[in-house]
Amino acid sequence: MVSATEKSPITIMVVDDDAPVRHATSRILQLKGFLVFTAESADEARRVMEMHGDGVRLLLSDVIMPNESGPVMAAGLVKNYPHLRVLYMSGYTGDELGEHGYIRRDTTLIRKPFTIEELLDKIRDVLSGPPGRA
Repeated sequence: MVSATEKSPITIMVVDDDAPVRHATSRILQLKGFLVFTAESADEARRVMEMHGDGVRLLLSDVIMPNESGPVMAAGLVKNYPHLRVLYMSGYTGDELGEHGYIRRDTTLIRKPFTIEELLDKIRDVLSGPPGRA
């Protein structure tokens, strides 16, 4: 299980244009001991990252959002914050998203709806992997 019991909590940025999903996901993560910042759009995520980006270890982002997709946003953020790890979430399967050019086939994705255990397992996997991959 993922543990945020290090000397300082692991910080996660949750980006999703769907307010109920964003709030529920951030609340779950907070209850599990993570420090969480949220954004409803790519523009808002960039503003939050300008203030807190050096401390954010994981970007958890929806793939399909209005105005700018999660992968396009993440690619820009990883350029500025190369330590950042990225986990995408979507109601679509990876195959569907890959067919339409949203993500690569090897992208780390969790499918919505997900359980708390599934989310924590994916976060653990991504945090144990290399940074800077959007």
